[in-house]
Amino acid sequence: RTPSMVQKALYWDEAFPELPCVTMISVAGCILQGDRLALDIQVDSGACGHVTTQSATKIHSMNANYATQVQNLRVEEGGYLELMPDQMIPHRNARFITDTRIKIHPTATLIYSEILMSGRKHHHVDEHFGFDVFSSKIMAENFEGKELFVEKYVLEPKKESMSAVGVMQDYDVFGNVVLLTPE
Repeated sequence: RTPSMVQKALYWDEAFPELPCVTMISVAGCILQGDRLALDIQVDSGACGHVTTQSATKIHSMNANYATQVQNLRVEEGGYLELMPDQMIPHRNARFITDTRIKIHPTATLIYSEILMSGRKHHHVDEHFGFDVFSSKIMAENFEGKELFVEKYVLEPKKESMSAVGVMQDYDVFGNVVLLTPE
């Protein structure tokens, strides 16, 4: 449903020819204040898929409210999913909360990634880490409801310097990759 559109699956991975590669497209072009986005992906038993986006996700400036995204991922027995969207670029004064919930069978594999840019640092001096808040929570559990892990980070660059040691230091890109797979 709008604002998301899913392209027809392509099979371009020569090393994994049975892997359908699906690109999600935002017809809105960006995320605006007040947006409430939801993504549900289910990979059935023995099925596989690679899901990505057509380009960076821009989170526009906000003067009120915030935007949020909830992602529910379910990978059944022997399933395989790669969810690897392009980078997110929060603009000045943007507020964005993302919540990813994973339910995975012990025989399944999931590769999940997220990439966060520091903003449009070459656009305007106040764009480099100029967003208000970026919050990301990733939680995974097995089919019995046993929690496998929870990871959450909240970035508020106007309250705490992103250049601190252990935060971003001199870097402008944050990448996070989660791999859940059997031994």
